[in-house]
Amino acid sequence: MTLHMSLIEKGIEEMARAMKSSTPDMPKQVVKVAADQDLRYELFQLQSLFSVYSELSPEFKNLQEVYQELEKQIGDAAFWKELKHSAEANEFSPEFIKILEAKDHAAQSKFVAFLRSSQWLEAKYRRSLHEELSDVHLKMWGKDKFRRKDRNFFLKAMVERIKEFEKKVEDKEFITQDLNTGLHSMRRKLRMLGVRIRAYGGVVVYSEEMPLPELAPLVSSDLRSSRYTKLSPVYAKEEHLIRVPRSLFYDLIKMSNDLGQIKDENESVDFLSQALAEASMVRSEKEGQEIVREQMISHGHIFVEQKKGAKQAREKVMETKFLKLLRKSFEDQILD
Repeated sequence: MTLHMSLIEKGIEEMARAMKSSTPDMPKQVVKVAADQDLRYELFQLQSLFSVYSELSPEFKNLQEVYQELEKQIGDAAFWKELKHSAEANEFSPEFIKILEAKDHAAQSKFVAFLRSSQWLEAKYRRSLHEELSDVHLKMWGKDKFRRKDRNFFLKAMVERIKEFEKKVEDKEFITQDLNTGLHSMRRKLRMLGVRIRAYGGVVVYSEEMPLPELAPLVSSDLRSSRYTKLSPVYAKEEHLIRVPRSLFYDLIKMSNDLGQIKDENESVDFLSQALAEASMVRSEKEGQEIVREQMISHGHIFVEQKKGAKQAREKVMETKFLKLLRKSFEDQILD
């Protein structure tokens, strides 16, 4: 966790430096720093660990909420820029893109205002969060066999979360037309598994065993260069590593990415149609959805219906049993 906190610290310092500029595009540069430093993803990883440890101590829940607010603000600041890029890529009218651009500028300024009104720019405050984490960790495990105890807790927590997810998949909980409770929820849980495994940095390494031979092509695919499959360097003198089959982890990331693409395209339709309606460029959001979908299809988008996408993902999970195999790999590494 301290690794992620240090990277977040670096990103905040860079944003603080950018805020000293007096140029009109200062808010834009501050948001760009957050993107360049991948600050939101680091915050996302840190939150994912806090959520695991929150069952042990309420302090972790408090820390999760503190960092979650910063992550949300960065996400809000980037939202209109991403929507504007989608509109440009699909050649919406210059008038509409100009409206989105104005909203993008407003979101950037709002983010800078948030930073100025918060404590995030104060080094003393950020240092206090580091100290709070160290104190809670020591209180939890003590100094004796700290790494061993922490490692076992993490493995057991991951086993339980995979079991919960397997049960939801078996019960067809995600097979629904509603984006948030169906495909989006399924993708979010898959993604969170991958995020947590990566976030437990310095201890996790890949093993090259191949529980499912049909996944062999994934190991040499483009996923090898994806940021979502890069693991942190191992801590010096780490005795008890956690070994994750590379092929199973890559398959987890691929399925998350595939569902994410379906989610993103359907969300683009919703968000762009809402923006069109708010700008009074269509009579209703429903009319806006029809226009947006038609425009995106004309630019090569192939929409997969949410319920169908969730059903296909469920069939793959049930057929390959890759989640069960991933869970077993964790179970086998829990130390007595």
